[in-house]
Amino acid sequence: MLKHLFYFLIFAFQFVFLSSCFVTFGDNIQKSYTLIKVDTTQLFKKPVLLYFDNEEINYQYIKLGYVEVKGAENSNNQELLEHLKYEAWRNGANAIININDNFSSRQSGTYLNKESKINYDSHIFKGVAIKLNEVDYNKNIDNLNDTLFISKTLNYQHHIEKRTGNQFKASLIAVALLTGLIIYLAVKK
Repeated sequence: MLKHLFYFLIFAFQFVFLSSCFVTFGDNIQKSYTLIKVDTTQLFKKPVLLYFDNEEINYQYIKLGYVEVKGAENSNNQELLEHLKYEAWRNGANAIININDNFSSRQSGTYLNKESKINYDSHIFKGVAIKLNEVDYNKNIDNLNDTLFISKTLNYQHHIEKRTGNQFKASLIAVALLTGLIIYLAVKK
């Protein structure tokens, strides 16, 4: 009985250790959306207007929420603004106002491996997601139909989900191989 408990503990330890070694953190874009008001109108595939800090907004609008995007180590500004627009768009906004940018310290690496940790400055964009009335929105759209941010962001999210799934699969394979080795050694004795 003690022998089986010992092997179970070894298996549990290896599972936690190996799965932590293959799974990474801090190497993707982080997004957050703080809801202020729910918009129940239908979401159309339309561009999201951007108004940066200190730009005058002389239009009537409804505040829907606060949106923030933190970049990964090698993120560029265009990519971050696309994610910012996507988060606002998916929550019913057609514009973002008071956009400002800053930097924040982040870490990336693999779990349980202190040598793999990298500190870097992450670019952050924040703004207020709003809903302009249709007349003001159409005046400002200038016939632009830039909705590529939707597919680009969805492709990025798909890539991250696939990478995370592959990391988990690699962890399971490593655990299975180590478990087989432990069982082989236990039976061999």
